[in-house]
Amino acid sequence: MRSLSASLLGLLCTFSAIAADFPEGAGKDVVVRACTTCHTADRIVAIKQTEAGWRITIRQMEEEGASFTPGDIETIIAYLVKNLGAQPTR
Repeated sequence: MRSLSASLLGLLCTFSAIAADFPEGAGKDVVVRACTTCHTADRIVAIKQTEAGWRITIRQMEEEGASFTPGDIETIIAYLVKNLGAQPTR
């Protein structure tokens, strides 16, 4: 029982550390839940894409076996575009 509690505590601490790597905003919880099972927060944060680019990435992730609900997809894309999107060129 003690090792199970320690494992759960470790998982919770890891999840909290991952969540801290993302900017606050609507949809952050969905991105953390859906994307960090396969990718590190650093990898996701480093990618700066337009909405079209994020849509392509999500589609590729689905082709690789990721499972998102339609609502999750729109929430994820909105969060990524707003908080981690490509900066407009001038």
